[in-house]
Amino acid sequence: LSGHATITSSLACAFTSVAANTSFSIAVWTLIALDYSIEAYQGLHYSVDMWLGCIVTCLLWQLTKPLEIGGQRDQKSQNGKAKKGSTVRPPPLNATTIVTYAVPALVAFFGLTVVPEAFLNFFFMGYSLWVGVYLMKCGFTNLLQHVLMCELCLGLGTYL
Repeated sequence: LSGHATITSSLACAFTSVAANTSFSIAVWTLIALDYSIEAYQGLHYSVDMWLGCIVTCLLWQLTKPLEIGGQRDQKSQNGKAKKGSTVRPPPLNATTIVTYAVPALVAFFGLTVVPEAFLNFFFMGYSLWVGVYLMKCGFTNLLQHVLMCELCLGLGTYL
């Protein structure tokens, strides 16, 4: 994956996420496609690196869409069924929340930077087991979605 494509795609996702103007969004993504085409044509990047960087970034951005402030999220009613379209404000940000979300990212970072390459598969399997246990214990939550994204980054860093 190209770092250039990842950064430009992240910026384009942020711009189009905030912008309410469809013409602006189309213009941004047209410029991104033109930039990727020029980079590939000049031989500065492989075309597959550019397009995969864009696709993976956009998919990860879509995973975090429910976390945007004022975004649409599912809310459980009293009978356990989800009510679609109800707006729920995120909980206040405090030290516990920051630590809870920082630990999985730090564990994935630790795995990629400190764990010897010979043990990365075992580390990845242990991380996956931890994710599975958390899923069975707590269900699919925003924290689990964050942990899965950290595992995806760990997997991409390990195998690419």
